[in-house]
Amino acid sequence: CALREGHVFCEMEKFVPKKEESAVHILQTAKIFFQKIFAWLTKREMCGKIFLAVNEFYYEGKCIYIGKENLMGQKIKELRIRKGLTQAALSGETVTRNMLSQIENGVAKPSVTTISEIAEKLDVPTEYFFSESTDLGSFQKLYAMPRIRRLFAAGEYAKCLTKLENLGVVDDETALIMAKCAMALGVAEYHAGSLASAEARFSSVIAHASKTIYAEASMREAAEKYLSAIAFVRKGERFLAAPSVSDGQAVVADLAYISMIAEANLSDPTEGIAVGYAAHLHLRRAMLAGACPDAAEKLKQLLESPQGQTDAILRYYVLGDIEAISRENGDYKTAYECSAKRLALAEQMNQ
Repeated sequence: CALREGHVFCEMEKFVPKKEESAVHILQTAKIFFQKIFAWLTKREMCGKIFLAVNEFYYEGKCIYIGKENLMGQKIKELRIRKGLTQAALSGETVTRNMLSQIENGVAKPSVTTISEIAEKLDVPTEYFFSESTDLGSFQKLYAMPRIRRLFAAGEYAKCLTKLENLGVVDDETALIMAKCAMALGVAEYHAGSLASAEARFSSVIAHASKTIYAEASMREAAEKYLSAIAFVRKGERFLAAPSVSDGQAVVADLAYISMIAEANLSDPTEGIAVGYAAHLHLRRAMLAGACPDAAEKLKQLLESPQGQTDAILRYYVLGDIEAISRENGDYKTAYECSAKRLALAEQMNQ
């Protein structure tokens, strides 16, 4: 009956899209058109069943307009279907399956208690259902970020990263936190000898850092240098990433050690390098100069040190030196044992 009115017919012709217009523009103009029709019907008190019948407008299976009267029900239905739940599965103590069906279809208006129960089961903030916005991501972030920030501050980087990945919201803040979590986890995996996992972590640091304006260039550079160090340890590729002051003390220690190993540098260890790394480089320097006849014993003691017990990279190169000394001294049993341990570490690094 509305189409018999010339006004509505003229409005329809005005918003007919042209062929060269983009799909996004077509959706936007369609939404404006239906909003105008609803406003026009409202003025003439013609809403009623007509309004409810055209309360939603779909274009190629995607809902681009939802009338305010049924927005809450549509949100519930969309989330329920997305999570693979039936109406029976979502119903509970305060809402029956029949009531839920009426809510989704805009026939019944639920109480705050009912909506709170539904929101809890769908794992979304209750406020989302009372808002006119259909941007669920912003509500989920508002709901989840306080806990995520606490996890990050407590050093629970794995849990923090999992929460952010499940949240699925990428903006400057979340991308920065994800980059920092990946960096911390990557460094820990690097020391543990899980180089394949560490390589994936450092690659993700670079990816996440590119999505936020808050990430410092030094973070991406440090990740790239760790990737170069991993390629050297695992594949023997040339190490070209010399450490710099902007890398931070821990990064400088890791990269300076690999840099001196790669270059067979006989100079004194870099200032600020970790104790275990410095001890190994000092022994290697004395060993190559022939000034340390008990180098093998001291290297074995280094393996028993706290860093020697926990740092797989240090163990890998110390075992290599003990193997070389033992073979040179004719102690093939020790050389074989060191070779076997080193091979096991190499296999671990490639997993």
